[in-house]
Amino acid sequence: MTIDYSHLVTAEHKLTSARAAASALIQAWRDGEERIGVVFDHDGRMWDGDDASLARLQGAIGGGLGAVPDFFWTDHDNEDVPMDGEALDALLVAMQSARAQRGFEIHQRQRAMKEAVATMSTADLAAFTPGW
Repeated sequence: MTIDYSHLVTAEHKLTSARAAASALIQAWRDGEERIGVVFDHDGRMWDGDDASLARLQGAIGGGLGAVPDFFWTDHDNEDVPMDGEALDALLVAMQSARAQRGFEIHQRQRAMKEAVATMSTADLAAFTPGW
């Protein structure tokens, strides 16, 4: 007597494929969340902390612009805030800290979603959408 296991292999293959697709969605979600950046509080103001803001701030510090008379940095609310080199350095540290914290939150959420995906059925995986 021969037993036909092909229906089991197909179901397992579907489940494996669905988990791989869900994992790819989770990675794309993480990449997108990291690109968004962060808005953070520093010294009583809200600031943008995306990749472009970080690059501009690092360039300003590296270029010595904080020593320019009447130099300012524009906050999240589009208000110009007078800055010197010390204030720019403090803003950079705060930005890097906020970005690191947000990155860790994103990482934790990604891990939780991956753990959930590992136990989902094919039907649950078909309905899965990554997010907060």
